[in-house]
Amino acid sequence: RMLGNGGAQAAADPNGQSDKSGFIDNLQKIDPPPAVVGPQAPANPYVIRTGTTIPMTLITGINSDLPGMLTAQVSQHVYDTPKGRHVLIPQGTRLVGQYDSRVTYGQNRLLVVWNRLIYPDGSAMELGGMPGADQAAQSGLADKVDNHYFRIFGSALLLSVISAGFEIATNDDQIDENQQTAREAVARQMSQVAGRVLEKNLNIQPTITIRNGQIGSVMVNKDLYLRPWNPQLVSWASM
Repeated sequence: RMLGNGGAQAAADPNGQSDKSGFIDNLQKIDPPPAVVGPQAPANPYVIRTGTTIPMTLITGINSDLPGMLTAQVSQHVYDTPKGRHVLIPQGTRLVGQYDSRVTYGQNRLLVVWNRLIYPDGSAMELGGMPGADQAAQSGLADKVDNHYFRIFGSALLLSVISAGFEIATNDDQIDENQQTAREAVARQMSQVAGRVLEKNLNIQPTITIRNGQIGSVMVNKDLYLRPWNPQLVSWASM
C-alpha cells in the first residue's frame, strides 16, 4: 500500500521529533555564533553564562490536552557566573512560558520554553525561548501520564462486538432475498458509522499533567548580561 506524504512522514518520524525540535526553534531567537577566537573575558562581570540553570517552581499546572501558557517563580537567587558575588536574578522573580501540547504515544515528558522574566519591582526581560528542564537538567518536565488505555481498548473491544453482531444479523437463512439485501445494507452502513466513531478513540493522544508546585529549571542557552539586583530600589519604588 502506497503512503501519502503525511503517511510517509509519520512512518519516518513516528515520535514527532521534528515537530518537537521545531517547537523550540520557532520560539527561540537564535543569533549566529561568533567566530571561535579563544577564551574571552566577559564584557562586564554581571553575566550569567550559557549552560547555567535557573531553579524554579511552577505556579500554574499544565494539561497537555490543549496548548497554553504557564508561569513559575525563581526559587533561589541566581548570581553572576564569573565571581558569584552579585545577585542578578532574585528569588521570587516570575517566569512566563509556553508548552508544546503535541504528545506522541510513549512520550512522558512535556516540552517547555520560557519567554519572559518579571522582576519583583515590575521590570521585565525577554528570554527568547529558553528551554525548560527538570531538577536533573533533563529537557522537559515530567509528572503524570494518562495513556487512555481503558478508552482505547474499550473502543477496540466494542468495535469488534459491533462488527460480529452485524455479521451474525446478516447471516439468516430464514428470510427472503429482498429482506436479506435490505438488512445487509443497513448493517453495513451502521457498521461503517460505528467504526468511524470508535476509531477516533483509538487515535487519541496521551495526556501529560504537570501539577503546580513542580520543581524544575530554566536552561540558559545564551549569555545574559543583567544589572545587579538592588532590593532597596524595590522598597523605595513601593512607597
